[in-house]
Amino acid sequence: MALFYDRWMSGTPYECWRDFAHARFTEARIPVHDVLDLCCGTGTMTRMLSGYGYRMTGLDGSPAMLAVAHERTLPGTELIHAVLPAPGAIRADSFDGVMCCADSLNYLLEEGQFEAAVQMVAEGLRPGGVFVFDLTTRYALATATGTGDDREDLAYVWRTRHDPETGRCDYLISLFVPENGLYRRVCEQHTQRWFAHDEVRAALEAAGFRIVMVADDYGDQPPDERTLRETWVAEFTG
Repeated sequence: MALFYDRWMSGTPYECWRDFAHARFTEARIPVHDVLDLCCGTGTMTRMLSGYGYRMTGLDGSPAMLAVAHERTLPGTELIHAVLPAPGAIRADSFDGVMCCADSLNYLLEEGQFEAAVQMVAEGLRPGGVFVFDLTTRYALATATGTGDDREDLAYVWRTRHDPETGRCDYLISLFVPENGLYRRVCEQHTQRWFAHDEVRAALEAAGFRIVMVADDYGDQPPDERTLRETWVAEFTG
């Protein structure tokens, strides 16, 4: 997926996500200089936040994604390979801000994994630091349907399978990539789950966070029953 990820994600409103995170960091109780891009993927957000002068670190579970990020990010950007939850993967009290976008935390499927990841973030933040992250909602996963597209250099078919009992949704993806005049098919399965508000709040509060806001998709409005992506902002109180 790393080879095609950026083409797959073309059209993603990264600038909106970046500006939202920057605004929240600017409002933080402490000056924000050191920022962790959690689940950084190919490093797009890592590089974009660097443009605001933050000292960036990226962490991801895919060596292939990190290889692309290494080419994209600014010299001196630290890139860490770790699969969440990863206690001890980052140094304690190292960051003033943490960003985790593109519903990455929805991939934490097993009992206690989300809570462990939040605890890891708390340990890496300095008191007063800010955690900005998004989550795909129950409504989004329950109403997800198959789709497809044929672009100039990439075609895909996307099918979904939602299980209301477990809250999980399987994404069955077939990518068709031009190669030597033909198309090579690459298949992947991704699985996500949704988190109830009470579950997210309990994990944040147990780790020492104060919830600052919950917004509809990096905007200024609260989420409602048809929100597809929620954006959470929490301050680590220490």
